[in-house]
Amino acid sequence: FEDIIQNTIISCQKYKFLDILSANDINICIQNLEILFNELNNKQLSEGYEIYLPLFFDSTISLFDIFKDFKFLTYENIASGLVDIWKEVNKRYSDENIDATRPLLSPENLFFNKDLVSQYVDGCEILNVDISQHEDINKEIGFKENLVLAENALANKTIDSIVISTMIPSEYEILKKTYLSNLNEINAFEDIKNGINLISSNIYRPLKNLDIKTLFLHREYFLDAPSSNNLETQVSVIKVNTEINFSSNDYVIHENYGLGVYLGLEVVDTKGISNEYLKIKYANEENLYVPLAKTFLVSKYHKNS
Repeated sequence: FEDIIQNTIISCQKYKFLDILSANDINICIQNLEILFNELNNKQLSEGYEIYLPLFFDSTISLFDIFKDFKFLTYENIASGLVDIWKEVNKRYSDENIDATRPLLSPENLFFNKDLVSQYVDGCEILNVDISQHEDINKEIGFKENLVLAENALANKTIDSIVISTMIPSEYEILKKTYLSNLNEINAFEDIKNGINLISSNIYRPLKNLDIKTLFLHREYFLDAPSSNNLETQVSVIKVNTEINFSSNDYVIHENYGLGVYLGLEVVDTKGISNEYLKIKYANEENLYVPLAKTFLVSKYHKNS
């Protein structure tokens, strides 16, 4: 077993019988285990490293365990949010779990179980917020565009204050220079004054508070939120490039799995979610499904390769 730890995983097909033991039941040389742990900790990721990860913990810990001494508050529509998050987690798991010889731990074993989270949340006190006094900001048009709209609203006196927030020092200085003549630098939201306010704070969702006639914008909230047009362009580019670069039965090379035969695009349904993959055939009729987001790992085979 120590040789397996140091080198790679031996195929189970070589054995007529196989008993699966928990990590605690296996007698492992502590020294070799420490070496493996240090290699992983230093990001020396050898082939099949993810198979060994369960050896380093007896159980997982949740957010509720970490903050067990704190009181949790929830809101009325959180159930739908949990469902959406769980779908996204499983979608990513399906996208990455494409090699049957190196299976990933399922999300419920590695992260959390949705039903347990829902059960815990159901027992939390509901935070009552009068949402009628709040309006969401259209993040699709970007930070600068929202700031221009906010300045117009301030000039038209439909709002009294704008709060601009950032957690990046360089961004803070840029915003400070831009609004130097009429800017209020504040240290807490309780210090908001009429006009434009600037504060260094953690990221939050921008909104307009109708009760206090104040519009809140956070610079970093918009940085990684491309417009819907950009998203459509990115997807279309991926599909077009795939069709141009590869034809059915072309030889292709995957950076991690080597030479195979490209069979075309195929839609795969996993837990009710449909995703499109590049299908590549290898020896022994084994197929590899590559998510469109990972097409950069695949290139066309040339005789000079």
